Amino acid sequence: MKNIRLLALCLVCSLVLSEGYAQTRNISLSVKNAPISEVFATIEQQSGYTFFYSDKIVDTSRKVTINSSGEDVLVTLGKIFEGENINCSIIDGNIVLEKGQAKQQAAAPANHFVGYVVDKNGEPVIGATIIPLSNMANATIADVNGRFEVAAKKGEKLEISSVGYASLTITAGKSGEKFTLKDDFQMLEEVIVVGYGTQRRSDVTGAIASVSSEKLNTTPTTSLGEMLRGAAAGVHVSLGSAEPGGSSSVLIRGRRSLSGDNAPLYIVDGVPMASIDDINSNDIESMEILKDASSQSIYGARAANGVILITTKRGQEGKLRVSYSGYAAIQDIDRNFEFYNGEEWAYYRAEAYLNAYGAFDKSDCLTGLMLDVFEKGEWVDWEKLMISQALQQKHDILVQSGNDKTKYAFGIGAYTQDGMVLNSGFEKVSGRLNIDHKLTKNFSLGANLSFSRAWKESADGSFNSFVTMPPLAKVYEEDGVTLRKDVTEAGESHFNPLWNINNSENRSQTDRLLMNLFADWKIAKGLSYRLNASLSERNVDSGSYLGINHTTGSTTQGKATVSHSDYFDYLLENILNYSVALGDDHKIDATLMQSVNYITWKSMSFSGTGFSNDDLSYNAIGSAINHGVPTYQLSERKMLSLLGRVRYSYKDRYLLTAAVRMDGSSVFGAGNKYGVFPSASFAWRVSEEEFMQNAEWISNLKFRASYGQVGNQGIDPYTTLGLADKYMYEFGTYPMVGYLPDTQLPNPNLKWETSTSTNIGIDFGFFDGRIGGSVELYNTDTTDLLVAKSLSQSTGYSSQLVNMGQVNNRGIEVTLNLIPVKTKDFEWSLDLTFAKNKNEIVRIDGSLDENGLPKNDVNNNWFIGEPMNVYYDYAFDGIWQLDDDIANSHMPDAKPGAIKIKDTNPDNKIDDKDRVIMYRDPDWIGTLSTGIRFKGFDLSAELYVSAGGTRYNSYLTSFNQGGDLTGKRNGVRRNYWTTNNPSNEAPAPNMTQAPAYITSLGYQDASFIRLRNVQIGYNFPKSVTKALSMQSLRLYATLTNIWTMTEVIGYGPEQNPGSYPEPRTVLFGVNVSF
Repeated sequence: MKNIRLLALCLVCSLVLSEGYAQTRNISLSVKNAPISEVFATIEQQSGYTFFYSDKIVDTSRKVTINSSGEDVLVTLGKIFEGENINCSIIDGNIVLEKGQAKQQAAAPANHFVGYVVDKNGEPVIGATIIPLSNMANATIADVNGRFEVAAKKGEKLEISSVGYASLTITAGKSGEKFTLKDDFQMLEEVIVVGYGTQRRSDVTGAIASVSSEKLNTTPTTSLGEMLRGAAAGVHVSLGSAEPGGSSSVLIRGRRSLSGDNAPLYIVDGVPMASIDDINSNDIESMEILKDASSQSIYGARAANGVILITTKRGQEGKLRVSYSGYAAIQDIDRNFEFYNGEEWAYYRAEAYLNAYGAFDKSDCLTGLMLDVFEKGEWVDWEKLMISQALQQKHDILVQSGNDKTKYAFGIGAYTQDGMVLNSGFEKVSGRLNIDHKLTKNFSLGANLSFSRAWKESADGSFNSFVTMPPLAKVYEEDGVTLRKDVTEAGESHFNPLWNINNSENRSQTDRLLMNLFADWKIAKGLSYRLNASLSERNVDSGSYLGINHTTGSTTQGKATVSHSDYFDYLLENILNYSVALGDDHKIDATLMQSVNYITWKSMSFSGTGFSNDDLSYNAIGSAINHGVPTYQLSERKMLSLLGRVRYSYKDRYLLTAAVRMDGSSVFGAGNKYGVFPSASFAWRVSEEEFMQNAEWISNLKFRASYGQVGNQGIDPYTTLGLADKYMYEFGTYPMVGYLPDTQLPNPNLKWETSTSTNIGIDFGFFDGRIGGSVELYNTDTTDLLVAKSLSQSTGYSSQLVNMGQVNNRGIEVTLNLIPVKTKDFEWSLDLTFAKNKNEIVRIDGSLDENGLPKNDVNNNWFIGEPMNVYYDYAFDGIWQLDDDIANSHMPDAKPGAIKIKDTNPDNKIDDKDRVIMYRDPDWIGTLSTGIRFKGFDLSAELYVSAGGTRYNSYLTSFNQGGDLTGKRNGVRRNYWTTNNPSNEAPAPNMTQAPAYITSLGYQDASFIRLRNVQIGYNFPKSVTKALSMQSLRLYATLTNIWTMTEVIGYGPEQNPGSYPEPRTVLFGVNVSF
């Protein structure tokens, strides 16, 4: 491994050292009455080009005045020689000035074609490129008048292109004709990554969504998953952890696997990754999301849950460019409920005591320190004590440069997030180097290297222990400095969270290395080969320590645990591409790919107890008196893959893509190792038809349809072989170790889970891009799902993993982009996304119930005809009141103040048949984004909507979250039932037992509307940046999660009760380039 890294480092160094002087076509001039000779010298200094000309045609003593900023050098020269008969061209790094054709000459030379390029307003498109398709070496550009002259025969095809305009293919005819370029409103000619190649967006036949780097970086977090929230229709992001360094989970078009993983495949510059949170978001140039099977199938078995392709920033030919992006932010918390204060909590506890014991004894109820604190009115606000505002900051530097031989991009980044809880935080540093080097005309090499290191510190205990301590407590001893261990001395384990935090340590370090080396060989015209080799490595070291004074660690004289894990993903790919144009109308390209993929993961863990002191924390585990049994885990999987893909285009109107991939995986038995996954897609660009040419209000109209299959190797390695468990026994007086078969019967016939999808889509654009968007309809059937089938105990096994399940996902996705107002200085845009997915279990394990119907799996909450992700519990129906006829009800043993459960049968009794199914996932998700630009100012906002679904809120039910109404912990202030307050919201408190059926109180409507981002920024004008020797300068401020409307009680609608709260963020940032 060290030799491989050394070899890669040597290659990178050689490529960097081989870079020569950079040349650029973009220059900036500001001269007044200066001789042309001085202007030439300035241009040569900025661009790196050398002028060649004859003194007979250029008067270098003539004085000129010129102002340009970031302009193409030929455009600037066109202004200098406007009205003169001089042609300017760039040949082999030199600017050549020649005497042009006399203007009065009406006809072009033989085999030459003259024309003019204009925009929709008739203005010349300066610098437009005109390329003869039969001989690209004769390419030229349009001058300041939009005029061009190109060596081309009559009838020859030419392509005209310019940044910001859609390319136009013309036929050389009579000279002097004007050609109008249309605005490229949707970037239809933009080249996007589609897997094993690129493609013009206008030629895409599958369901692919793109997300820009600017869109991602509006959210201040290290989690790229969280940055994706609301960025593309059909992508559902749910919060995993909001703590520093936390992550989010991503679903693309719903859940597919009952037992396997549902996370998408991440590909970064061709390198597969299990997680993208180790990638610096500032390194990202673009992100493509492959949503339908025709797009995903080229990645085969690892793409069953969708694919996210990430392309990082690369070097640029021209002058050295240095960019800096940075921000500083303040985070705090927000909640939509109130805690009990000291007086309210005392009355709440008294009510619980009275209901438990039938009489009230103040000194026995408010025991320990509680009564003294209550009488003095010096109660503790634990939230204020434990939670404080935290600083977050991020800094990135990117260097890009290159010439016609070598291009490179080098970026470094640093991120720091302090925790809002004491002794918590996250730090990360990263570096990336991307190099492209052209060795010869037909052979080039490249490398993508990145490394990151992250440190994470977590506070001891859960968030519950910080905020649910009783307010009638004392944090410090009488000296006001020394921490108390037990803050109430009531004998109810009210241990001081500050005490435990100061007597514990929990840290981890994560190293991530990505190494990708590739070589490209242009074998012949249209035929190329790429060798792609990559390594993805992730190492995690973690350690935790509970000190000898910690309330848990004290029982073992301290406790330490250390662990180390290594993850390696090796990939070698051979890719052959061929493209050919058959005449003017037919285009074909084909791709063949063969790959070998090896993934290994191993983990070791050690524990120890009995320490003499806390000085070295877990680093002293070697000197512990007692050591636990070390654990070692190993997982390996290998995959061999073959891919063939053909893409065909007829007149750029009818587009067809067909592919087939075969994957072989080591995790399956001998007869089922290989899976074959075909796909096909078709698109019709209606707007390119001749009968649509008069419909100028239609800018773009394309219909798409696709079909495909992808596989999922949803089992762990060795599952088909069977596993053995360790058992201890005695042989005489000696302890011995033996092994017996696992409780799961091995199944050597396990095979791939297969998802078969169809997709129908339409892309549209009207009124020169003022209205645009897409609509997608999809249906996915996932068959041969891996489920554990119950077995008779007589077999000696409890279950067997079988391929019998089936799940269906179908839905609709809508994207709409509007520009209601657009003028020279002002623009207002609106963007909307809408996604609705319906998930349904079709079959589980094939078992039938007593009625001969498919049997549900109640233990896993799997029900035929229902979504995979559900709750199954009793339904809350209010509180029993004093005047209710309880004795003759369906709950005759209940008492006033108890929870009433809905009799859903109805059979006038409550049993397990009264439980109901509650959907956890939202019915639909949508976003509304708007942006306003006025001169240098811009303002944007994004509203995120999650409608429907249910969330179980243990803040209302659990002891640890203070929700069980026993009066022993603080929690959400409730409108609980008393004889004087006949509430119908919460039952009567009871100190000795939680109310029956209390879990029914925890299910809440999970819908929420959130103002995720509001950003205001200012881009300084060129006159200012030029005076500061900058290319660009932008200042901005961002507010994140500043407003939320929801019925979910807590610190956020997605926060799991007891976990780190979702923060609000106020941020100030700067982007500058030189």
